[in-house]
Amino acid sequence: MLILGLGLIKTHPISAASSIPVDLKTGYAYTYYDVTGDGRKDNFTVKAVSLDTYYTGDGYYNAVYLCVNGKGQYIKLKNMQMPFFSLKARLYIFDNARPLLYLSATSDNDHKFINGILRYKNGRWKYLLDMTKAFGDYKDYARGEVIDNSGNNLKVRYEVMCWTIGFCRLDYTYIYKNGVLKPASSYGKIIDYRTMYNGMYNGDRTLVANKSIRAYKKCGGGGTSFVLRKGNKAVVQKWRYTGGRLYIRLKCGSKTGWINGQKQKNFVSSKQQWFSNLLYV
Repeated sequence: MLILGLGLIKTHPISAASSIPVDLKTGYAYTYYDVTGDGRKDNFTVKAVSLDTYYTGDGYYNAVYLCVNGKGQYIKLKNMQMPFFSLKARLYIFDNARPLLYLSATSDNDHKFINGILRYKNGRWKYLLDMTKAFGDYKDYARGEVIDNSGNNLKVRYEVMCWTIGFCRLDYTYIYKNGVLKPASSYGKIIDYRTMYNGMYNGDRTLVANKSIRAYKKCGGGGTSFVLRKGNKAVVQKWRYTGGRLYIRLKCGSKTGWINGQKQKNFVSSKQQWFSNLLYV
């Protein structure tokens, strides 16, 4: 539930440890944390707002207002993106490093168009990680949730509508160092992906090929390991995103191999699907 407040000053001091998450209430003014990195405590507010009278009073918002020491900034929805009804904001405080701000604005059908990790620099909040842009054109959408923090590491769980293997969840760990947030590895840990039988999700991890798909010995090449023919079955073993390219390792019988991810800007039709028992939602 979105909690709104106006004119409220909230002080909630903590002792800095390796990394500490602080859940923020929208509309509150926080006065203890140094978000600018100058060693002084700042007056900081996060608020869900509507910049369009169409949404006013309807429980929906189309922008996040961020204010630091009286200087405001809006992070707005773009074009035809759906307004959101819930905003999660969390500050991560590190030893000897500027805090990071996680934002997650939830729209209908769990879509998130404002979703990522930001850092305050030169008078503005800027994305270090825009989770909606993760995995490029290999997906219809991506959304992420910071599920753990340890030291300077943040673990993000993504929900991705992947053109290759449909809806899936995977974890990436990011390292925060020198003002930059980088993945610890190009490999994501696959939590699960959804296959279907008779129009229902069945919990099986077996993919059924919809056409011939070539699997390679290495990511992007190294000779053919095997070729999936229409009707052949395989399971996903690994996910790797590197150099702006997606690779997925499959196991078919006793053989394993890497396929190049399916890249597409528009929606995938049933004929274009590489695997027949997936639902794109």
